[in-house]
Amino acid sequence: MRLFVCDPACVQAFGHNVTALRYFTRAFRDQYSDIIPLCSNLLDHSVVKRESFTAFYNFYYARYFPSVDTRGAPAPGASSDDAFYPDDFERLATDDARRLLQSFQVGPDDDILFPHLDFYGVVGMLNALGELELHARPRLLLRFIGVMENATITYRKPTAELLSRVRAAMDHGIAVRVSAETPRYADYLAIELGVTVAVTGYPDEADAMPMRADIPFTFYCPGSARFDKGFLELAQIFRGIRRGCGDLSIQFVTQILPDRDLKHHMNTLMQIYAIPGVELQPAAIDAEDMVETFRRSHAVLLPYAADIYEFRGSAVLMEATAYGRPAITYEGTAFAELVRYYGLGQVVASPEAMVKAALDMAMQDRKTLEMQAAQARFRYIRDNIASYQFWMKRP
Repeated sequence: MRLFVCDPACVQAFGHNVTALRYFTRAFRDQYSDIIPLCSNLLDHSVVKRESFTAFYNFYYARYFPSVDTRGAPAPGASSDDAFYPDDFERLATDDARRLLQSFQVGPDDDILFPHLDFYGVVGMLNALGELELHARPRLLLRFIGVMENATITYRKPTAELLSRVRAAMDHGIAVRVSAETPRYADYLAIELGVTVAVTGYPDEADAMPMRADIPFTFYCPGSARFDKGFLELAQIFRGIRRGCGDLSIQFVTQILPDRDLKHHMNTLMQIYAIPGVELQPAAIDAEDMVETFRRSHAVLLPYAADIYEFRGSAVLMEATAYGRPAITYEGTAFAELVRYYGLGQVVASPEAMVKAALDMAMQDRKTLEMQAAQARFRYIRDNIASYQFWMKRP
């Protein structure tokens, strides 16, 4: 039995996609005879080789990744399929799915996993699976995280359209198992699809790190180089913590905005830069640099926008949990429920409350904080493993 781990949106060497595809490839190696991770054919070839990925998918999302060089990539209308499709990207994605099923001779004993699914990748696969005889179809594992399922302008409500396709596929005998990254999203999907939905975070792929006692207490803001992750609030939060601390016994590490956004917010950057004890990292850093920064940090600040993260989880939170770093985040996000339930940190209502919580956390004994984080990590990972076992188990 083989597992095909599919991410057509894995096109950039930085960010979470490469790391996540690696996690999902390694996490289930004891359950399958072979695992084949499939990424975009525009991902840097050196990264593909280093990670042992298979560069496979055409790219459907140039509109959402303007920095990706698509020169030489097939035009969306390059397919020879003359059937009707709502748009040419669905046509191209359906061709890709057919090619996957045929070139790898995918059969009923195989599983196809979309670990953080995208609209066209899944729609194309559903189309292709619908063309197979019932007895020849592999099983489809769909993990919703609330991001790329919305990546189309053809439909006014992309997720609703995608869910209608999934419902229709299940009605026609395609074996589909569904999970979501947060409990709130899982509950929503269960009602929409009429099936039970597992809650699945990142698979555990990292060891907890001891908290260093020989350096100032350091708050890390990984992935903060975006507006929806609270970049514009960092100056206020850092300044409030610095005033409350009164010295440099608390320090900060954060990323800056990409150039295309930063040029419009230089004043905000200068405010952050002027605060003593702040280390600024580039907008894009590689995974090794992020791991090393986690190693010399003690906690993470996640001032994420509650409206944007109404259903979405946080890869940063799951990584911080794996490394044994507590988080402070805002009320209203879907992952705040996980923080509260598992004791992964603290949930607050405002920037002012985040400042107070940060000051209180920095005053705790580090060994006590480390043990609290280890206990929360243990509870979260045990439940996550059990949830994956339920979700992926075959009848």
